[in-house]
Order: sequence, then structure tokens, then C-alpha cells
Amino acid sequence: MGTTWKIQQRCRDSYLLGPFFFVMGYLGAKLISLAILTHANFYVAVGWCSVEALGLLAMRYFAEGTWRHHIKGLSGVVPSLMVHVVVYMGMLATPFPFLRFPGWAGPSVWASCIAYSLAINPVMAYVGFTLGADRIIAVKLATVQILLVLATAISVTGMAMMGLAMEPSRRHTFYKHFSMRSLLDELWDTRELTHMVDGSCTAGTDASRADLITLTSDYWVSIDRLRTWLTKWDEWEIEQPSWFTDPDIDFQARVVNHVPEEALPPTVLRKILSESQVLSRTSAKILSESQVLSRTSAAEREYGTELDTATLVLMVKELRQELKARKQKRRRKMAMAATKAYALAIAISYTDLLGDVAVSLSLYQGKTTRNESYVVIGITVFSQVIQAIASFACGHGLVATFVALAGLKPLLNEYNALSDRPLTRGTAIDHDNAKTETRLMLVLFQSLPQGFYQCLVLLQMVGRDETPTWVQWASVVGAAISVGFVVADTDRGVDTSARRRLDAPSVHGYIPDKTHHALLVSLGTILFVGGMTSSKWVAIATLATTSATAAGSWLVVECAVLLVLRYAVEGSWRFLLHGPDAAVPSVLIHLGLYLGSIAAPFPLLRFPGYLGPSLYCASACYQTIASPLMLLMAFRLDGDGRLPQTELWAVLGGTTGLVLLGANLMGCYMVPEYRKTFYKHKSLKTLIQWMWTERETCAFGEGPDGSRADVVDFAAWTWPPSDQVRAWLEEGWANWEKEEPDWFTDEWKARLRHPRVPREALPPALKRTFDAGEVAK
Repeated sequence: MGTTWKIQQRCRDSYLLGPFFFVMGYLGAKLISLAILTHANFYVAVGWCSVEALGLLAMRYFAEGTWRHHIKGLSGVVPSLMVHVVVYMGMLATPFPFLRFPGWAGPSVWASCIAYSLAINPVMAYVGFTLGADRIIAVKLATVQILLVLATAISVTGMAMMGLAMEPSRRHTFYKHFSMRSLLDELWDTRELTHMVDGSCTAGTDASRADLITLTSDYWVSIDRLRTWLTKWDEWEIEQPSWFTDPDIDFQARVVNHVPEEALPPTVLRKILSESQVLSRTSAKILSESQVLSRTSAAEREYGTELDTATLVLMVKELRQELKARKQKRRRKMAMAATKAYALAIAISYTDLLGDVAVSLSLYQGKTTRNESYVVIGITVFSQVIQAIASFACGHGLVATFVALAGLKPLLNEYNALSDRPLTRGTAIDHDNAKTETRLMLVLFQSLPQGFYQCLVLLQMVGRDETPTWVQWASVVGAAISVGFVVADTDRGVDTSARRRLDAPSVHGYIPDKTHHALLVSLGTILFVGGMTSSKWVAIATLATTSATAAGSWLVVECAVLLVLRYAVEGSWRFLLHGPDAAVPSVLIHLGLYLGSIAAPFPLLRFPGYLGPSLYCASACYQTIASPLMLLMAFRLDGDGRLPQTELWAVLGGTTGLVLLGANLMGCYMVPEYRKTFYKHKSLKTLIQWMWTERETCAFGEGPDGSRADVVDFAAWTWPPSDQVRAWLEEGWANWEKEEPDWFTDEWKARLRHPRVPREALPPALKRTFDAGEVAK
């Protein structure tokens, strides 16, 4: 008995070590070959990986007969392509054995990719050295080939250990072709126990087949087998098994909307047709479960026994074709808007990112700029990490966190905002806010620091009589245009948002309804922000070139003065929203507001509580005047006279001209009533008082109570006087407990228990309840 246990233990240890050696060797070999090729020619490496990804997509298509993913919700075009990118990244460097599962890579494709990848690594290294990698890295080709052989040997050893230690009957699942359709055919006939979505296990083939129906219809069994099984429909309606009525499985709606007409039983066909008489023929809405199951008696009366099954099938097919045509027409109308949004998201994600990588490689190849290349790529990595941390901290989930690390957060945000089935949790408002927050972070933590630092490097190279590459110039110009465009497009989305116009109509609404006027306002914003960004890059980088101490001191004083001015205007330096109004978040947000005010003045910053109208206008005027002063100081400190003064004055003059032109375009074509929102003083407490006393409706809820409940979402220092808040809570709390309005949630109640909420703002009874640790339900 002891000997048998030891043998089993050694087998388990070998199986654990096998994947470790396999993946470690596989990853090491791939990193070596890919690094050499990337150092030799970045564009060749990208092209190589792109061809491999397309090849893998073709292999998966031929193995499965479709390229769409098998999980419901991920079978659309964009989700399927994103899943394919994940599969390719896994097969490229970390081939999880799980990827051999049919529908992901599959056994045969998985094994083929392993063999190809290990065999192609020496070829990639050879191509890299042929393209000149030996001029960049101090390693010989022979040494690299030896390292590749060792890494490959480790990987093969790991595979052998896995094969010897695993269950012999499962070895073929790592190489023998087995498609997702074949797996579903097998499970359709043999599986008797199914793990359901609620965590329970249900016996019987019917439950198993209902679970299989939740997968993408491309992988379902044949129509004949579906038809035979669905003949039990009438029995299920009588017995009402749990899987038949479970809303998480949504079995009935899946059958009604996706099963081919030829496989549907007469009962379902009659219900679909009956509901089509109730629904308006002008609606292209897909039938839901509740719609399908209603009016059963009417269906039987109208389509009872006078129509045979073949006629019913033809009628349902015609109905579905009509619904499909309407849906396609609606999709075509949305296609242009969606295409624009996705193209913009891709441009935002990778225009700056690829430009910064290209600049980093260009600087790395220079004799005196290698350290600068590390800083450029470090700023890019820092930006992605900040976005990932913010995504995780805001509760967007692990998917959003990892997508942010890959630089694809803007694309994910656009998809979530446009799709009926977003990839991450949250409401439509949450996804809209996430899109705005991501763009703000991209501007503040990537575009602005990169543009400034690359300008600084350009000036330093000119001072050393070195010639910058065209890639450096293009990156700086592209970054300035990108900042202007992102700010304009983001602020247009914010200002035209129906929710924001409802919540704060006195601030949001400056974009006119006329299309050409709105375009001119957006053009003005691009010129205004792009010009301001460029002028500040030039001024600050020039001063920092001559004296980093002077530039740093200037910026620190500006930041401190802005904090004092915000305190003088609002009566508090803390942020306006509940949660981020703590000390540390408020300081970090102030730094972001300062960065925005000096180089990327979002019109959104004029909102009371950010900068406010008066400070926004004063800051824009000051920064326009301060740039020439910084340039004059830099020239005074330039003892050697290395700075190209004439060229710098010309650039500053041109960018200042863009600022003035953009501001004039915005002012001329915006809605006239909103011009004052860009300069006339209005504090946040004034806006909050209007919300409290006059506003009748908002996105948070209807009536004065809904508007006042929305005010509680703001930081406690912004609230009306405590006696007003206390009287409102005391008067309405009992009614809210009975009526339970939508906004009266546990989360909302918890805000009243926050330590920064004034105790005198709470009624005595509510204080006693909170002190006892009980939230009234």
C-alpha cells in the first residue's frame, strides 16, 4: 500500500513539474527569438506575428468550420476576434494545456502550433541577425542557437514528463483532432449529469441538452436531432423542470429565437405567430421569452388545428426573414457610427502607443540617447499600469484590467458602450463614464508627459548638434493633434449626453444642434487645445533645457497657486464627489486638474468643482501669456546660446495663433447662451443649491426627492446647510422605507454613515439607528 502511494505521489509531482518545464522552455525560446527579431526590425516582427495570427485563425476555421467563439455573448464579430487574439497570445508564448479544448484551439491545432513554434524560433533568430540584430545586441548567432536548443530541450522534456505522468486514456486529447461539433454530438448522447449555471448538478439528458443549447448555434447538433428532442416541448410545459424555466439558462427564448424553423414543434410555431399579431409589424425587436410565452390561448384559437406543421414552418420562416431584414436595416444605420467609434478607439489606443515605441527604438539606436529611450518606454508602461490600476480600483473587473495593460481599454470601452452585451459588468452610465475617464487618463498620463519629454529630448539633441529623426518630429506633432482631437471628441460626447444635460442644464449644452456649427465648435476645440498643448511643451521644455530647477520651481508654484485659488472659489480644496473627496485622492485629482489646465484645457474643466468657469478662463489666459515669459527666461539662462531662438519664437507664435483661432471658432459657433459658462463665476455650492431647491428631475430620480438624493452623491462639504438636509431626511425617511424609490438603496443609505458627513445633518432617530450599526430597510 505504501509503495503504491509513493508511486502515485511521484506521478503527481512529475505531472506538476512537466507543465512547468514545458511552458518555461517554450516561453524562453519564444522570448529569445522574438526579442532578436524585434531589435533587428520592429515592423518585420509585427508583420511576422500578424501573419501567424491570421494563419492560426485560418487553422481554427478549418478545424471547426467557423471562426466564431462557442460561448454565448462572445460569438459576435468583435468578441470572437478579441478571443482569437487571446488564443494567439497564449499559443505564441504560454500554451496553456486548456487551449487544446475544442472551440479554443483544439487538440490538433494546439499540437501543430507547439511543433511550429519550437521549430520556427531558430528561423526567427536567423532572420533577425540577417536584418542586423548583431549591430544592436552583443550576442553571436551561435550563442543564440545554443540557448534556443537548450530552451527547446527543456520544453520537450516537460512535454515528455507530462505525457508519461498523465492518464494514458487522455493523451490523445493533446494531439488528435476533435472539433467542438464532435464534442457536442458526443455530449448530446452520453452526458447524464450537468453542472448548471446556478452551481447545482442536474441529472438527465434533457438538462444536458438544454445546457448545450446555450452555446453558439454554429456548433449545435443537426436539425433532425433537434426536432426529435423538441417533440417533448408539451411535456416540459406541463412538468416545468428547473432548466426549462431558469432565466439564467434562458432556454425557451434561445429555442424560439435561434432554433431553425424546421426543428420547432407546432406549439412553439403557433406561439411565435400569435405573438407576431400582437407585436407591431413596424418593430424589429427579437422576441423575448415573456413575449413568446404570453397569450397561449389566443395562439391556439387562431392557429389551432386548421394549419399543418409545414404551413406553420413557412409562416414562421417568412416572419423571421422579415424581422431579420428590419434588424439588418437598423444595423446598417448604426454601422457608420459604430465604425467611426471603433476606428477612433483604435486610433486613440495605438497612434500614440506605436509612435512612442517607434521613438524609443529610434533613440535606442542613437549613440547618446539610449537612456532617453528607456524613459520614453517607461512613460508608456507607466500609463498602461495606471489605467489598469484605475480599472481594477473602479470595479471594472479583471478583463478590463488586463485589457488596459495591453493598451486596448479605449476599444473595450467603445464596445461596452455600443453593445447590448458588454464584456464587463456595469450599467450603460458606468460604461459611458469609463470611456471618459480612460480618455482623460490617456491624455494626462501618456500624451502630455510623452510630448513634453520628447520635446525636451529634441532640444537637447539640437544643443549637441545632433539631427533628430523624422520619427521624433512626427511623434511630437502626432501627439499634439491626438490630444486636441481626443479632448474635442470626448467633450462633445460629454456635452451632448442627454443624461448630463438633464442633470446640469446650466452647464452642459454649448454644442449646437446644427451639424456644421457643431463641427466648427469641435474644430475650434482641436485648434485651441492642440495649440495650447504645443505652446506649453515648447515653453516648459525650453526652460527645462536651460534650468531644470527653474522649470520645476515655476510649475510647483503654479500648482500651489491653483490649489489656493480653487479653495478661495469653492471654500474647499477637496474633490466634489463622494469617495474621492479624501485627502490623498483629492491631491492626486488636483494634480490632474493642474496638468489639464496648463496643457490640455478640457472644456469639461469649467464645470463648478473642477476649475469652474472663472478659473478656467483665467487659467487659459494666464497660460497663453506665461509661455512667452518662460521662453524669455530660458533664453536669459542660456549662457552658451545653443538654443535656436528664432525657430522657437516662430513655433510659439504659430501655436499661440492656433489657440486664439480655436477660441474664436468655439465662441462664435457655440450656443450663445452658454458662452458665459466659460468665464462667468459660478461656484459648486451655487449649483448644488439649485439642484436642491429648484431642479425637479434628473437621471438619478424623478421629483425633488430624486434630485436631492442625487446631491447626496456629492461630497458632504458641497451639501446645503445641515438643517435643510436634516429636515428633508426626517420628513421623507418613513415614506421612502414604505415606497422604496429606485434611488433608496443600501449603497445610498451607506453614504449617510460616512465619517465626513456632518452629524448635525442627520435626524436624531437616524443617528441612533446608524450608531447601533443597523441600516433601516
